[in-house]
Amino acid sequence: MDEKRDSTGRGKRGGYSPGISSAEALLDATAALLQEKGYFGTGLNEILKNSGAPRGSLYHHFPGGKDELVIRALQRSAGQLQLSLQSVAASQGMQAFMSFFKDRLLVFNFSKGCPVASVAQEVSTHRTESV
Repeated sequence: MDEKRDSTGRGKRGGYSPGISSAEALLDATAALLQEKGYFGTGLNEILKNSGAPRGSLYHHFPGGKDELVIRALQRSAGQLQLSLQSVAASQGMQAFMSFFKDRLLVFNFSKGCPVASVAQEVSTHRTESV
């Protein structure tokens, strides 16, 4: 039976792969939802549902709750971008940066943008702390 997939690519009922930790599943789900829905559109219940991780895992791995989870997901996304750009010559850096995001927009049919930009636009007008 062909299982429907959610925005993270996982099964609709959630559940993370046996080879992935609950912390990784939570970070994956958070990053995907931030890209689609932004900070205020992403709730903990939806993150838990999409990750398949138990609620206790969220607070075990991210005692600061949503803010800590979002910060770590954004740091991880930035790290992934940095890794993809490391092999590019300095003179091609901007072109590679733009290509990275153009390709992501095309792959996701323009439904997901940059998670950092999404959060920065929303949160900057409401708070100035760590997020």
